[in-house]
Amino acid sequence: KDSTAQMSPEKNGIIEPIHKSIADWLTDRDKAGRYRVSPARGHQRLAQYCTRRAKRRAVSDYVLKYAVKHLIRAEDYDQAVSFLNDQSFQDRRIRMLGLDTALRSYLNEIGALAAAGEDVEETVYTGSLFTHYFAEHRKFLYNTGLYFTLKENRFDQAALSDALQASTELKAGIASYFYITERFGKAMEIGKEILEHETDPGIIVEMSNLVGLSLRKFALFDEAGHYFRKAVESARTPSDDYEKSGAYMNLAKLYYHELNWEKAIECNEAGIDLLQKVQNRTDDEDTRLRITLFLAEYYRLAAECLLWMPDIAGARNYLEKAGSIYHEVVTRDRYYVRFLYTSAMASLFAGRADEGFSLCEKAEEAASSRYDKAQILFCRALALLQNGRRDEAAGCASRALETARSIGALMETEEISLLLGIAEGSPDPAHSGHCDNPCIKTWAGHVFRLWKEMNL
Repeated sequence: KDSTAQMSPEKNGIIEPIHKSIADWLTDRDKAGRYRVSPARGHQRLAQYCTRRAKRRAVSDYVLKYAVKHLIRAEDYDQAVSFLNDQSFQDRRIRMLGLDTALRSYLNEIGALAAAGEDVEETVYTGSLFTHYFAEHRKFLYNTGLYFTLKENRFDQAALSDALQASTELKAGIASYFYITERFGKAMEIGKEILEHETDPGIIVEMSNLVGLSLRKFALFDEAGHYFRKAVESARTPSDDYEKSGAYMNLAKLYYHELNWEKAIECNEAGIDLLQKVQNRTDDEDTRLRITLFLAEYYRLAAECLLWMPDIAGARNYLEKAGSIYHEVVTRDRYYVRFLYTSAMASLFAGRADEGFSLCEKAEEAASSRYDKAQILFCRALALLQNGRRDEAAGCASRALETARSIGALMETEEISLLLGIAEGSPDPAHSGHCDNPCIKTWAGHVFRLWKEMNL
């Protein structure tokens, strides 16, 4: 150790090369010769070590964090699956790492098994531990966007298996999975099916919100409003307040698209106030952290409403509140992505195109959903138009339009179509073909007038 300390110093008991090139040299047979080390053999030895420790019930923090990773790299897939299905092991990992880090590791390890060709649908997804976590943490998976990770890890086939239809909680998770991964029709179908027979107020509030959100994507505002009001009215106990607060925020978005700004602001304030009460009575630190991050999203939604009024100063006030939370809690989840592009929109509405560009670039790096990607392209097109780069704006808006249409987001499609028309020199608030819908027609007229005031 002493003679190699300049290249591989020891820090906190760990020997770590100062540069990746050293590790690359050590693992290259031709270059390193007799000094070569084998990563495969290293993973095998560490996997054996972790397995022995687990059998002796001497599970260390290291084993909790890295056992499955070493087993997969050592191609001991059966033992890796055994750890992934071991509730005692995984629960200890959650206690040590926290829910967010532990579940992300859990899903990434399932993904590594899937990438190696293992049948995770059969060996993990239908097992008792995965189904327990899926039902228990479905709202966490929803808020963090980890359903996208599941989709990438070949979850679709397992989603409709009997094992994942065995309880209402599991079905509710499946409905949320399809909604977040932008299969809104399927999400709505499952949500309505649950509501036909469900008597538990908490599930009714949760699924009413989800069905309403799906209907809103299709610009069916009257029906969506019915389900959001049902969510508010069905909440019976303080445990329902989290979902009830979301219903208020969802109603606010309907109201502002109908240009009912007073009701929109009222619902936004009611939703924020209710979520703050939930936050104040929460003792568990992990839960409190998740609610705090969701409060940042509520501030963003309120800002979005005020931007379109337009009340740019009021919107910036809410965005600053959200920003202070994200400054304290570092995250790259889907709500943070939306905070970035809503902040970009605020900059654009204030005439600061360069600042808007910069924020769009940050959002683009972390975006995973087609909805968010469409909105980021929309913001970029608006910035390009403000800078007089009409051809580039038209190209950007065209890509945004294609993306929005691919998920059936009608209101967003209308906004992007309108912007594309302006970029191409033929502005017409009725040109997109959606104006037989009165809500879209009303909103398109407002947006057109607003952009005209911005001299686009």
